[in-house]
Amino acid sequence: MKNSIIIFVLIAIALLIGLSLAHSTKQGSSFSLGGEFTLTDQNGTVITQENLKGKYTLVFFGFTNCPDVCPTTLTIISQVMKDLGAEANKLLPVFISVDAGGDTPQSMKLYLSNFHSSILGLTGTEEQIKRVTAAYKVYSARVPQPDSTAGYTMDHSAFIYLMDKEGKYITHFNHGDSAEKIITTLKPHLEK
Repeated sequence: MKNSIIIFVLIAIALLIGLSLAHSTKQGSSFSLGGEFTLTDQNGTVITQENLKGKYTLVFFGFTNCPDVCPTTLTIISQVMKDLGAEANKLLPVFISVDAGGDTPQSMKLYLSNFHSSILGLTGTEEQIKRVTAAYKVYSARVPQPDSTAGYTMDHSAFIYLMDKEGKYITHFNHGDSAEKIITTLKPHLEK
């Protein structure tokens, strides 16, 4: 019964976030997403929002012990980068951890070695992660999972955000959107 309530609450939150994003896309500039942050990349370098300026970014939130959503999404992002060819140098894919306690720069580096080499992995302290997830309106919650190695999992929203060269929100993609769909949306921006 308790698990059913938790699942219901998580689904309700995800639906509210989705409806908010869908509504905000229609509203255009009235929607604010993204903002200042300070995190550490997979090489131990401190990265801020300023470091991302100058390129379009695909921003995805997840964690390295994610069983399915994260590896699937990162595989799609990797395919996007591969299929874009030379135009891929105008785009920076960014994977931000929602698991401050579990994802170190070292674990991010090892995990991201399975995907496209251009993906920038970012993690930080609990406070830093809370700040960036709030800025991007990302839902995440630590959920006990006694039968797993870590003893917990992280529930999180699974949108991929497309941000412009100044870090402003353009649109988002849903979990399961194909590389082709993402590329079709990206191309007009990359050709500017």
